[in-house]
Amino acid sequence: MQNGLKWDVRFDSSIPNGIESDPTRLRQILINLVGNGIKFTETGAVLLKCRTEASSDGTSMLYFDVIDSGIGMNETQIRLLFQPFAQADTSM
Repeated sequence: MQNGLKWDVRFDSSIPNGIESDPTRLRQILINLVGNGIKFTETGAVLLKCRTEASSDGTSMLYFDVIDSGIGMNETQIRLLFQPFAQADTSM
């Protein structure tokens, strides 16, 4: 990356060829989470991990983890993360 951060994507299990999702919202969520990871990480790395886990009903769930070495979030910011129109960093 231009700012010296290390960027990595890992697939921890086999990923299905197709999933049932809202592709627009999934794309926007991933862009926002990865973008915030990059924005609030001055040094180190940003990692996007993707994995599947089987559910008890025989279906599988697809999980994404964005892991970075940035400043992190406090408990209040975490609770507000997926609420409509909430922004964790109010300085913007």
